[in-house]
Amino acid sequence: MALAIDAVTEETWRDATTPANKTFSHTVSGANRVLYVGVASYGSAVSGVTYNGDALSEVWNTSRASAYYSSGWILVAPDTGTHDVVVTYTGTASAWQDQGISAISFTGANQTTPNGTAVTANNYSTSASVTVSTGVGEIVVDAARAGNGLTVGSDQTRRLTSPQDKSGASTQAGADGGVMSWSLTIQNWAIGAVSIKPAAAATGNPWYYYAQQ
Repeated sequence: MALAIDAVTEETWRDATTPANKTFSHTVSGANRVLYVGVASYGSAVSGVTYNGDALSEVWNTSRASAYYSSGWILVAPDTGTHDVVVTYTGTASAWQDQGISAISFTGANQTTPNGTAVTANNYSTSASVTVSTGVGEIVVDAARAGNGLTVGSDQTRRLTSPQDKSGASTQAGADGGVMSWSLTIQNWAIGAVSIKPAAAATGNPWYYYAQQ
């Protein structure tokens, strides 16, 4: 079974609330499952993420100027069905600041080593970019947060679009090289990315094959 995206749910808001956590539903199905949650936030880091009460493992957590945050979280073999994703912040996600969360579930994912090595970066410039070690058959995911509107790179599929485009998430086929980039007008930004790995190929029994000849 090849690695594939099963479902994508995006949660964005820009209003007067300052939540200490955010809850939304996501549906998981299929075999050899992995759930990834990417959070792009302003004003607060993330202290934890759960799905149906099960804790996701932190893959990266980076920030810029103690205000712009990107984090990635993964859960192997999440429960099937529709359940709540709960993202808990260390403080409160600032009101009116264009928050975003992307939940992406995969089928055909490696259940022992679900991801490669995460790469993060943060700076003040016109391009938010990282390069992830990946390969054919893998899928790269990212989450980016900036001080103004983000434009996704040409080899990526945008999976999160916040009201002002300040929070973004995307995917890319591993065969495309692993460069995850976003362009913006010069501002602060933070980004992280990681490659999701496919399940190991099944191996047959050569003795059984020859016995049938």
